[in-house]
Amino acid sequence: MALRDEYLRTIRREQDSPVPYFFCLCQTLVEKFQQKYGHTDYRREYKIPLQEIFLKPTRLDPREVYDEYLTAEDKKGIITEWGIRLEPSSLAHLTHMVGPLRNCESPRDIERFPLPDFLEDYRWDRVDETIAEQKRNDKIVFPGIYGGYDSGANEPVTAAFMDIFESSWYLRGLDQMLVDFYENEKFAEALLDKVTALKCALAERWTRAGVDILITADDVGAQNNLIMSAAMYREWIKPRLKRVIDAAKAVNPDVLIFYHSDGNIQDIIPDLIEAGVEILNPIQPECMDPLRIMEKYGDCISFWGAVGTQSVLPFGRPGDVEEVCRKLLKARIGKGGFIPAPTHLVEPEVPLENVEALVRTVQSYNAHNGFTGQL
Repeated sequence: MALRDEYLRTIRREQDSPVPYFFCLCQTLVEKFQQKYGHTDYRREYKIPLQEIFLKPTRLDPREVYDEYLTAEDKKGIITEWGIRLEPSSLAHLTHMVGPLRNCESPRDIERFPLPDFLEDYRWDRVDETIAEQKRNDKIVFPGIYGGYDSGANEPVTAAFMDIFESSWYLRGLDQMLVDFYENEKFAEALLDKVTALKCALAERWTRAGVDILITADDVGAQNNLIMSAAMYREWIKPRLKRVIDAAKAVNPDVLIFYHSDGNIQDIIPDLIEAGVEILNPIQPECMDPLRIMEKYGDCISFWGAVGTQSVLPFGRPGDVEEVCRKLLKARIGKGGFIPAPTHLVEPEVPLENVEALVRTVQSYNAHNGFTGQL
């Protein structure tokens, strides 16, 4: 059996090893990696068994596509293919977003609003072939979340994953979107439905292309609790997430469904499982106890993450990272269903040695269990 198939069996909780692992370095850490190793391909150097795939960039000019939605001030800034103005900050890759729908009020405004051309064939040039090639190279393949310059790829590729609420509020503004749930329900419904339709079609396309794991995501958790009530999540987001999942499963029932949300989302984990989520990410340890979550839900969902980028990775030592990883791995002995990973894009303040401690610990665990193909 190919090593990737063994990893997939572990993810599906059919066995407890070999354990796959994953992380994505920010540009600053890619530069530090290059200084140490003389090249930038950290995925190859660290033998990461999972591989992100991205779409080609759009050929459209966002300033032309969204001209009527952009103010003179907007046009001075960086405009994404969603028509969102980005205001760069002084902190790494972080930006402030100004949405093109912030001043709209009618559902009719949504009907004519253009969304990105993700489904155009030119954006999928060689995507199917790349997925097949990565599988032949023993990789588990999924649509990337962090793309292009964020991940140190130094190329203008596009992350096109299946988020619904997040894409919608980027267009509208978070505060206004939450207000719409109470005061402008028809507008909120029209916007969410339009985004959901695009994400369903995108989920079908990715699944036909052959990804092993489909990435769904929506940051609905804050540090201590949800940013909306669980009841509101069940009303507005959960049914639409299920539509996206059902669209993918109709193409390939075996595609694994991954769901990302930062923060404390304990109140909706049962809802995610009910909607069809099979891998939960990132189980942020500063917000939730990963061991408790694994014990409570580990029979029916798998876990990706749990190594804190607000705590042990930036502020601990390599030995601290090793200890955290060992505890997490021990909790899944005989159970499987765990992908050790940082809980976010690995930020500039994280020592490269701490990332390498994660790799070393997981590889040692796998070697102890007789799997040395990745070493």
